[in-house]
Amino acid sequence: MLTQKRYNKIMKTKDLETILKGDDLDEALLHVGNTSFCAYLAELIEASGQKNSDIFLNANIERSYYYQILKGTRIPSKDKVVALALTLHLKSDETDRLLKLSANGSLYPKIKRDAVIIYCLEHKYDLYKTNELLIDHGLKTI
Repeated sequence: MLTQKRYNKIMKTKDLETILKGDDLDEALLHVGNTSFCAYLAELIEASGQKNSDIFLNANIERSYYYQILKGTRIPSKDKVVALALTLHLKSDETDRLLKLSANGSLYPKIKRDAVIIYCLEHKYDLYKTNELLIDHGLKTI
């Protein structure tokens, strides 16, 4: 997995949390990466092998807005990040990292809508099939 390989140099989250509970903030900060939302998204797009035009069309994101997201001049909503994740065929852990980096929290499996989205991510549904499933369960579409 591309992202796991990149983050091997960074301490595991649990270990970092343990250090942060102690007194040495400077030590902990040595293990914190500087990955931005834009950088991580660009990495995922490259790994997907898809063209930008296919991504913004399949994610149902306006072209100019999509490029603003890539440049970092716009931070997308949770639904836009999820639409990108579905289009890029991300797993739920990659989606959660993307959501957290965009300050949109993460998906929570005990929330019905999030549970459906997690299911769709894990089963590689596209945006349209995901929206159909959300509608079938009486939930707000993406």
